[in-house]
Amino acid sequence: MRLVWTTAAKNDLGGIIEYIWFDNPPAAKRIRSRIEATAEHLAGQPHMGRTGAIVGTREAIPHPSDKIIHTARQWPPEADSADEDDS
Repeated sequence: MRLVWTTAAKNDLGGIIEYIWFDNPPAAKRIRSRIEATAEHLAGQPHMGRTGAIVGTREAIPHPSDKIIHTARQWPPEADSADEDDS
């Protein structure tokens, strides 16, 4: 399975790292590495983690203060037959 970061997820990660960086740059680097490694692991283990609070999602916990909310989906999505009729 291929890992795809949404724009919102990239922005969230950037904001988290920037916030931590002001107080502790080495910790920011460690957190970024931990989150990215966990996300990469999801590509091979899409059902890892616990059932998410949001229906249809799962949550991977790279650190007690962080969680990655993810879904395992067919990508690219299969064409919807209703969309094909619109052409």
